[in-house]
Amino acid sequence: MFGLPSPDRLEQCRGLDRTRSDDDCAGLDCEQIAAGRALALALGWEPSGPHLRTLGLKLAVGRQMLLTAKPLLPFLLSSPTGRRATLKLAVQHGDRMSPEAALDLTNGLIHCTVARPLRQWFLTTEHTLGAIDCPVRIAWSEHDALLPQTPYGSRFASLVPHAEQMVLPDVGHVPTYDAPALVVRTVLEMTGSVDRSSSGT
Repeated sequence: MFGLPSPDRLEQCRGLDRTRSDDDCAGLDCEQIAAGRALALALGWEPSGPHLRTLGLKLAVGRQMLLTAKPLLPFLLSSPTGRRATLKLAVQHGDRMSPEAALDLTNGLIHCTVARPLRQWFLTTEHTLGAIDCPVRIAWSEHDALLPQTPYGSRFASLVPHAEQMVLPDVGHVPTYDAPALVVRTVLEMTGSVDRSSSGT
């Protein structure tokens, strides 16, 4: 989930040997700040065009449901079935997560302070996607409950017609929870081919 670089998050990121950044305003981007160097952007995020209001409603309702159920979350997340049901908006196989990891994820969603103002900024600011002439791979989660491939993936395909299209099998909205090795391989295959091409090898 979106989050601003906090001191403890920056401290966690110091000294990591990372060269790629993802898109979610946290994590690896904190490392860029901590280390004082730029990262190559491996993934991109775009504010969903005409579908942003629907996306915002899903996020708001999901967060409110978690907030309402907060006293019961330790119990709900104690069983594999409960984890799968509670986390279905973000994770396809929540049952594979530990109760502790699932609770950490839900707490992050509940206490996120950036999503609402960021969403408002997108709704009130003009956004256009400029020309993209670099290699692009659009990899969509097969079971994305938050951003299903139709209409979101179709929109990207029309905006970047030269992009390679692929579906990440059996994963949810945050595929790194369901299949981290698949995500790493998918990103590095693409960025590695670009790096080799630009170096002439």
